[in-house]
Amino acid sequence: MPKKRSTEPPLSNRLPPLTGLEAFLFAARLGTFTRAGEALGLSPSALSRRIQALEKHVGEQLFVRGKTEARLTSAGNAYLTAAERALAVLVKGASEAQQAERSRVAITGSRYFMELFIAPHMAEFEAANPDIELLIDTNPIVTDLREEDFDVAIRYGIGVWPGTEVETIVTLAGGPACSPSIALTLSVPPRIEDLTRHTLLHPAQEPSAWDRYFEAAGVPGLRGRENRFFDDGALMYAAAEQGLGFVLASRDLLPPSMRNGQFVFPFRDVATGDGFHFVFLPDRRQRPAVRRFCDWVLSIDLVRQLRAKQKTFGY
Repeated sequence: MPKKRSTEPPLSNRLPPLTGLEAFLFAARLGTFTRAGEALGLSPSALSRRIQALEKHVGEQLFVRGKTEARLTSAGNAYLTAAERALAVLVKGASEAQQAERSRVAITGSRYFMELFIAPHMAEFEAANPDIELLIDTNPIVTDLREEDFDVAIRYGIGVWPGTEVETIVTLAGGPACSPSIALTLSVPPRIEDLTRHTLLHPAQEPSAWDRYFEAAGVPGLRGRENRFFDDGALMYAAAEQGLGFVLASRDLLPPSMRNGQFVFPFRDVATGDGFHFVFLPDRRQRPAVRRFCDWVLSIDLVRQLRAKQKTFGY
């Protein structure tokens, strides 16, 4: 039996002429055929011929031609919206194709988290996932995931970042920590109001962390003598170790080099809701390579221990 002939026109007949589409986009954005032609290295007449070919394909006039400008018609405005939407899909598709081909996972987060959780286990991850390449950025500036091409951010805070999806790694309980020399200046026994006579050290990315601690500790509105802000967690801890002030810390997450008596915790620990979180744009969360990386982080022994403690004590 002979095959049924398709009634659809060939793909080449359904696609717009790409040189005409390029000319249309430049003219729409620049407002004149002359400027668009200069940008593309074409004469105005050559550019006009390309746009005419596109208009023939669309079946509508896209521009009102003037002596010094080219204005879009209603059909032209509608076609520009559709063309720009299609280009955005193509750009996204190119990015996804590159990700699929290379299986790269681009991560941004604090150097403190990377050193404490990720770096000690990198070899284990690579052995278990030889097809995935991790690209790690530790810029202390909080990145807008809508403007940068990161698959996942790892951030500290209460888990609210508008326009993103958030998955909690672990929430923590903690309290003010200081050097032994500062601890000797406190009341006996220490009173939380003693902090009004001392400097409070803040992570720049979470400037309200101390406010949340004081709220949870039952002394809302308490203030330190002065405040200092740090982009880098390691520097903040080093400043506290040298007696420059109090830092909010979790006993479970002190840097390894600072677990031998360099810090004193004079006050009780409280849970403020703060913790570490995965932060994604909605279209990145379920990418297979991204999911494998996140699941691996959740399987790290320290993370599992902290999550078990969180469950036990209910914070």
